[in-house]
Amino acid sequence: MATNIYLVRHGEVENPKGVEYMRLPGFGLSENGQKQAEVLRNFFSNKDISTIYTSPLERTKETAKIISGGKIPIRENRGIIEANYKKWQGKKREDRPYLTEYTKDPVKYSAVLGESIHHIQARVLKEIFKIVEESKGKNVIIVFHAAPIITARLFFEERPLSDFHQITIKHASVTLISFNDELKCRGVEYNEYAKAKEWQD
Repeated sequence: MATNIYLVRHGEVENPKGVEYMRLPGFGLSENGQKQAEVLRNFFSNKDISTIYTSPLERTKETAKIISGGKIPIRENRGIIEANYKKWQGKKREDRPYLTEYTKDPVKYSAVLGESIHHIQARVLKEIFKIVEESKGKNVIIVFHAAPIITARLFFEERPLSDFHQITIKHASVTLISFNDELKCRGVEYNEYAKAKEWQD
């Protein structure tokens, strides 16, 4: 029996000042982000989801709560929290230091910003494999953040971390990682929110 892990990025965030919020408190979903999560709730309604795991930040917890609709257990997991880019947190996005360098070499400059991509991938994979072991034969959702999801996807697609910027993870997107009976990855499938709207129809 397959084990299906749905990696979901949180919905759009209310952020009118364009702040790089990273791990800052007080950034919940925008009205559009709430609607995105409602679409995902409809999509997952027939997937027999056993548990939703969520990062401890407001935007992920709110997304998880909407998807659950009060019907699916939710568990917080700090190991899947947002990247810890200290040098960006709280700054206006246009004022972020090392942005050009990070765009060219994310592996090197993620560490300069505060947390290396290698570390992000290691902590996220540790939690994913733990969840897979605990959820054999079940379908679960993990609601978290773009950078951690990208590092996980690169691992399961057997691609190097230097491909980091070749992958885009949009708000309320779904990345399905499917495992076989031996809990070996048997496929990766990415769907953007626009496609999720089609699922609803």
